[in-house]
Amino acid sequence: MLTNASQVIERNIELLNQGDGCLVAGLPADDLLQKLPLATGFTWDYSVFRYMQQRNYPSLPFSAEMPKDQIYQRAIIFVPKSREEFRLLLLMLSPLLAENGEIFLVGEKKEGIATAAKSLSDFCSDVEKIDMARHCQLWRGQIKGDMQQPFELSHLVEISSLELSGQQLQVASLPGVFSHGRLDQGTELMLESMSHFSSGRVLDFGCGCGVVGAFTKLRKPAATLVLADCNALSIYCSRKTLELNALEGEVMATDGWSDLRGRFHAIITNPPFHAGVDTYYATTENFIKQSGQNLIPGGYLTLVANAFLKYPPIIEQVFGHCRVLKENTRFRVYQAQKRN
Repeated sequence: MLTNASQVIERNIELLNQGDGCLVAGLPADDLLQKLPLATGFTWDYSVFRYMQQRNYPSLPFSAEMPKDQIYQRAIIFVPKSREEFRLLLLMLSPLLAENGEIFLVGEKKEGIATAAKSLSDFCSDVEKIDMARHCQLWRGQIKGDMQQPFELSHLVEISSLELSGQQLQVASLPGVFSHGRLDQGTELMLESMSHFSSGRVLDFGCGCGVVGAFTKLRKPAATLVLADCNALSIYCSRKTLELNALEGEVMATDGWSDLRGRFHAIITNPPFHAGVDTYYATTENFIKQSGQNLIPGGYLTLVANAFLKYPPIIEQVFGHCRVLKENTRFRVYQAQKRN
């Protein structure tokens, strides 16, 4: 089964299977690599990584950084969800391309493929559209030699200082990571609303840059902290945030509850609700449903979400109740306690 964008790649498979080596960045959870035997995949998305593992594809790196031990004749980029991520991908892969190497860019119109193609011109010459099908476009350009600069991810890390209730926190963030360089309003509202912080095992799910987990550890140093996310860039930033503040905690990749083990005294989350450009509830809905099984009796689930999202009925179904701790015009903070 192939996504629409992958089907456009399949239509041009002879062109893309020529020459030495192909790097596929941001690939979806489908079987495109079967069609590209010379290609190497790369992803920041742990759900895609798990999909490939379960289907016994050749080793697929799951890392914040691309392997630097090979030069590729061409690269295929699936349009990421943000301009910042796209530029970061271009900066990363440009030094890995051979002289006059090609970049192919594919994506759906609703994902902003046309805008991304304009940005591709900053890195490539002779940018042209070579195919259109299934509401998608495929573009091609030739890498400019002066854009093939050595790249180090650590040089793009931005360190910001945040203060909440008199506590200072140094936060590491990268372009494309949620709430890059700032404390988003939803997370701030949730942290302000929480008068009780557990000293037991605490999970920060969808940890992003690690702000929630780090502030929790500052307030309750005895807490055993677990930070989890499906995005490799977020995991990279969360680890650096803990290091900057000399805080201890486990930072791990997970797709929902896939890799989480044991039960928790508290689960705190500002969960994502987008898959690309679409509103997507499934991951958070499944997470809430399984939270009841993974909290100890008396443990708390605390969740902040945009006010329009229909999470209370799901929380009530699992816990039998749901209360609003705090709200404003945009966000609501929900909390539920697992009963004995």
